[in-house]
Amino acid sequence: QHQAYQPLLPAGNKYLQQKWDRASYDLHRHNVKTAKPTINMTTPETYGHLGLKLKKLKIDQDRNIKIQQENNLLLGKITHIMQTTGAVDNLNYYEKKLNMQQRQTELLRISHENQLMLQRLQQ
Repeated sequence: QHQAYQPLLPAGNKYLQQKWDRASYDLHRHNVKTAKPTINMTTPETYGHLGLKLKKLKIDQDRNIKIQQENNLLLGKITHIMQTTGAVDNLNYYEKKLNMQQRQTELLRISHENQLMLQRLQQ
């Protein structure tokens, strides 16, 4: 079934009106395809001085240098321990207590009293 062409506007010659309508529609489709967007979709401008934080980079670099120095120091200590015996020096050569003599005499007195009590209890 073929339907007869119905012109958009009243016309004397339907064949010519169909040709003109087709040309108008083709021009419309061409304009739609080549239309420029009204919204700017490009990426925004970037500013290098805002993205690059030099102070933060310097602080991080100093921190990394300090960590590396500490690591080297620890590595040196570990190497020294592994090359030597690795013995722990925990000897105390300093004077123990000022009242050490007094404590010893007190301990002797208490032990003597305990011995006397023990003898009385056994009798």
